[in-house]
Amino acid sequence: MPGAGQRDAPLSPVEAIDHLLAYLPRPSRLLVAVSGGSDSIGLLVALKQAIDHSPPDTFEIVAATVDHGLRPESAAEASSVGDFCQRLDIPHVIRRWAGIKPATGVAAAARTARYDLLCQVAAERQACVIVTGHTFDDQIETIAMRGARSGGGVGSTGMASSTILDRRFPLLRPFLATRRDAIRDLLRNEAIPWVEDPSNIDRRSERARLRQDLPTVPVGDEAEVLRQWREAAEGRRQLSAAAADLAGDYLSLHHRVAARLDLDVLTGDQGALRLLIGALTAVIGGRVHVPSRAVQARIGQFLDNASPGRMTAGRVLFERRREALYMVREDRDLPILRVEIGETVVWDGRFRISNHSDQALDVRPTLMTSGQGGQSGEGGPDAAHQQPITGGLPPRIARLARRSLPMVTECHGETAGLTIERVLLPFDRFLPEFDWQLANSLAAVAELPSFPPSPFDVFSRKTGSAPAVALARGRRNPMLSDK
Repeated sequence: MPGAGQRDAPLSPVEAIDHLLAYLPRPSRLLVAVSGGSDSIGLLVALKQAIDHSPPDTFEIVAATVDHGLRPESAAEASSVGDFCQRLDIPHVIRRWAGIKPATGVAAAARTARYDLLCQVAAERQACVIVTGHTFDDQIETIAMRGARSGGGVGSTGMASSTILDRRFPLLRPFLATRRDAIRDLLRNEAIPWVEDPSNIDRRSERARLRQDLPTVPVGDEAEVLRQWREAAEGRRQLSAAAADLAGDYLSLHHRVAARLDLDVLTGDQGALRLLIGALTAVIGGRVHVPSRAVQARIGQFLDNASPGRMTAGRVLFERRREALYMVREDRDLPILRVEIGETVVWDGRFRISNHSDQALDVRPTLMTSGQGGQSGEGGPDAAHQQPITGGLPPRIARLARRSLPMVTECHGETAGLTIERVLLPFDRFLPEFDWQLANSLAAVAELPSFPPSPFDVFSRKTGSAPAVALARGRRNPMLSDK
């Protein structure tokens, strides 16, 4: 139902799915992430019911279950989801998170593995979007967790209803304005069971503790919560736009590896400055996440000091001089990797290297200084691999920038048959819709391809953003085109 997102009230599962489908081009193939819990089973059922009442060949569903292998029952649960999908005549894929699980940070590692595997399935099945069952209740918990970590900072915007994964797949969360109880009522009415994951009540988990301890938002009070979320998301968009403006006005990237910020930027909007610096720290350091609250506080104290100096944080050297602030990858922990024939790896979180040759490749940091000249082999990402880095950088920064580049050689000869591309983390990995302007500003400064617009926003006051309106008129978003 067009316009469902205008209401300051929760959406029923049916309304949420109608709102989602109104955004998508026709035809579209959707990859639905289904764990077997009530939220994802409810998402699958609501989508199936809506699509069954849509014109033929309009929408198609493929379901995927990621078996993390963390509980003995997980394989059987994944199989039972497959049986359920077979009864609904929905294709179903099971992917298992293989390998040794980390001793700490299992939840974060499992989340990363889940999105990696979902992207793999989406590519194989030629799906144009990935859809998950995150709910209003999940958003409450996420905001509480992120707010506790960031002190009520930018993380308090919570999950975005639309996030671009790996520059390619929109991850859509249509149930963020839908209560879990409403989803379970839908399943009860259809006599459809679901799985209760015992980890959801295991108090060793941060989310499980919050789920048990957070006060429940009473029925009838959701409108105020939704209004606050909408305002927080809009505030983040505006902050991102202001940070994007700062990047366009004050930032230059030398060979895409060393950042220079005019000191005038330090007198601008401090919230936008902190957002820009946090994003740049992740970009230069090759990190999937921006620095923690404690690290950002240290960086802020350094920036507040008007005297020249230097510090390191997040694998990045910050050097403040009289004319500018410089940021460059710190000269430590630079990896050495072997890239096998046909393999693609991401080196240091900053460069994607694909081996199209007939021999294995060794990738190591470039050891040459800016004054030595020479080459690191053919097929480098840009001119920085063919000539010294200077461009007005201070000699110390230029040397570190040069060393931070990958040097690629064949194990038994000269380099040939490879491609090297700059990675713009964290946005190449996860780009929430409210950071789209900042991501594109940094991509423009780095002379990298722009990011596609976000196709969906469940919290929008109007029926869709500009990209969604274009879709409703039949013009395809390139991210959502049929493959």
